[in-house]
Amino acid sequence: AEAQKAHLSGQAGRHSRRGRSEKAGAPRARRHGKGHRGRVTGRSAEGAARSRGAGGIRASASGDGEKRGLLISATGTGKTYASAFAMRELGFKSVLFLVHRNQIATQAERSYKNVFGSSVTTGVVGGGSYGFDADLVFATMQTMCKDENLSRYAPDHFDCIVYDEAHHTAAGSYKKIMDYFDPKFSLGMTATPDRRDSDMDGRNIYELCDYNVPYEISLKDAINKGMLVPFHYYGIYDDTDYSALHIVRGKYDEKELNETYIGNVHRHDLIYRYYCKYGSSQALGFCCSKAHAEEMAEEFSKRGIPSVAVYSNANGTYSEDRGKALEKLKNGEIKVIFSVDMFNEGVDITSVDMVMFLRPTESPTVFLQQLGRGLRKSKGKEYLNVLDFIGNYEKAGRVRFLLAGANETGEKNYRGADRIQVPDDCLIDFDMKLIDLFSEMDKKNLRIREQIQKEYFRIRDLLQRRPTRMDLITY
Repeated sequence: AEAQKAHLSGQAGRHSRRGRSEKAGAPRARRHGKGHRGRVTGRSAEGAARSRGAGGIRASASGDGEKRGLLISATGTGKTYASAFAMRELGFKSVLFLVHRNQIATQAERSYKNVFGSSVTTGVVGGGSYGFDADLVFATMQTMCKDENLSRYAPDHFDCIVYDEAHHTAAGSYKKIMDYFDPKFSLGMTATPDRRDSDMDGRNIYELCDYNVPYEISLKDAINKGMLVPFHYYGIYDDTDYSALHIVRGKYDEKELNETYIGNVHRHDLIYRYYCKYGSSQALGFCCSKAHAEEMAEEFSKRGIPSVAVYSNANGTYSEDRGKALEKLKNGEIKVIFSVDMFNEGVDITSVDMVMFLRPTESPTVFLQQLGRGLRKSKGKEYLNVLDFIGNYEKAGRVRFLLAGANETGEKNYRGADRIQVPDDCLIDFDMKLIDLFSEMDKKNLRIREQIQKEYFRIRDLLQRRPTRMDLITY
């Protein structure tokens, strides 16, 4: 195993490349290693990914002299273990592992203990724990960003700082921590990097990590290698009309969504019928609000499907503590958990065999995180059923690009009939009505894009230079 890691480290280093993106002046991320093609099954695939990830990080931090890096690895492929092996191989004895929820800190500490053994001390900071003096500190961002806690350490105290779910680093509280510490190396980890998640200064996650990617394995690669189970995705036409609903800061108004969903018997029946059609023993349903989750749990329970709702500060008739709900789901006491963004990150529910999206898909990051909750391998589990109820909401067609590993900016083109874009053994099936809906939305978006392009060139010709954002507003 050590020989394999050494070999992969050198291999990852040789894969380093630099370049400029097509966008003028925008650096392209430097990638040191990517998941190789070829299907490997079971634990061997996950172990190989961890080794390659660790090797890429080590090559970046030592041989290449980088100060920051971004590990991109699909949910369920062992990001935490890869970082732990890298820290051990680099000889880092003082590490700060930052998370945004205490449960994730505890899980990460357990993983690092498995790698380091008793050679170092570990401690959790946050949620009533105060392990500030440990060699390896696993802290919640909310606790660590306080001035009195930062001042416990010299800026160069830690050899490395690991930012778990690094797409959150755009938040101001993370920036405060990043500005205070000066470690030998900073490592961001995420399954869902998105350039649109930017901080208050407009910097995206790649820029925050100096455009350095030591290792990357996509969702498609992870499924093709047998590290995750395939998905059978069904895009189901939902005739709910979203055209009159208001969008506030990029999201539909929660109150208006509630008014649209709550008491909508037709929609309840639609969701229930498709749930029964594909069948499930353990399912997750993602809702838009606490009231929505509560009502869905009630409606399913009335129909003979034992269900609960899980959300923060739960106090409803069908609500349940997250930990207890998971135990009941595993034990077969309930069949479905309806949740409001409580299972996006850091929760392993390997036996879940169905995921239902019951609200508009507005964030690529959240969609991929929630999809990933059901993709982990489990005994007897061949694939994950995904039921997505799609109406005429804004960005409804975005899911096509997310599932195929493409995007909407032109870097890759989505072609529905091209099965090459679909991971091995996966199924993507859209209702014919949705295909017509997407076609109409694409035409509308194209018209808008053409109008923007015409305006850009008009102003450029007028000013005889590349216009700034303010120029576009002024002229």
